[in-house]
Amino acid sequence: MAEDERTEESTEVEAHGVKEVAGVGLAAAALIGAGAAGVKYATDDDKSRDQAALVDQSSSERLAMADADKDGYVNYGELAHEGFKWTTDELRSEVDVSPEGLAAAGYKMELGLIGSEDGFPLKEDLILLKWGPDPALDELAKGSAAEWTKKIRELDQDADGYAGYEELGKVGWKWDPAALNEAFHKDMTAEDLAKAAYKQPVETLGEGGFAVEGDLVVLKQAVDKHLDALFIKGESEG
Repeated sequence: MAEDERTEESTEVEAHGVKEVAGVGLAAAALIGAGAAGVKYATDDDKSRDQAALVDQSSSERLAMADADKDGYVNYGELAHEGFKWTTDELRSEVDVSPEGLAAAGYKMELGLIGSEDGFPLKEDLILLKWGPDPALDELAKGSAAEWTKKIRELDQDADGYAGYEELGKVGWKWDPAALNEAFHKDMTAEDLAKAAYKQPVETLGEGGFAVEGDLVVLKQAVDKHLDALFIKGESEG
């Protein structure tokens, strides 16, 4: 009987031991699984952070390229060349000012304000202008930028962002291509440009672009690449 009792006891201990081992095994497996899951999630997070860093780096590089003259400032045209735009939605809460009107008023933005904590938010390729970060912007928005917005809306009746020969004529303006003729050794007139179907981006009007002197829009080189191309090719000659 004692032997039988010992056998039963041994069996029970042995079975209990198997349970313990199985329990330890399951716990270890759970820990390993949790560790593996942890590694997976960390890797995913790292990828997200790395991707965000790449986007930020790409934007920074493009913004630096927009500042071609390295003066620390960028205008509407320079930003557009690198695929960026600015929006004046928040400025419009107090004044009637458009992005094009601000560009025509000659606004140049400090590069360091773009995307900075105390500056203008950058969402993808859109710079969100607002009151406060740049006093120069605030003054322009209240004054000449609003005036230019009014002029541009009167000029650009179809709101396509361009001013053609006839649209300019309706407000009493006309292109003056003298400087371009001299630069490219051509002899083109405003009428020649009209025949070539040239339409001027409205943001190129005013300071920093094509100055308006009296009733003349003074065209010059290196403001609108499409206009330069017309003179280089001489499409309207003859």
